[in-house]
Amino acid sequence: MSKNIKKQSLEELQKRRAEIYEKFMPTLRSYNQLASEALALQIEIYRRNLAHAFPEAAQEETPRVVTFPAKESPDAFKNVLDSLAEVAVERVIFDPVRAEFHVFAKPTKNER
Repeated sequence: MSKNIKKQSLEELQKRRAEIYEKFMPTLRSYNQLASEALALQIEIYRRNLAHAFPEAAQEETPRVVTFPAKESPDAFKNVLDSLAEVAVERVIFDPVRAEFHVFAKPTKNER
């Protein structure tokens, strides 16, 4: 960096940022795709290892909508309930060790 960015004009900053993004965007997209694939592979590996380690346990894919600590205020709880009004809630699980409520939506179709 040749100039202190604090001393550059807004136009200079925007131009330099655009140059950098133009130069590195293909690399960033490629890294993003690789990271997504690596995460998908890791998830599948973990699922299979868990299925092998615990063959009697059911495996589900249910999105967790919110985790709500029991120590939150009644007003905060009301806000959570209001935000869940449009969600198809299927299950609420209380974790007594962490004193948290976990709210889950209906499962999505898992297309593998």
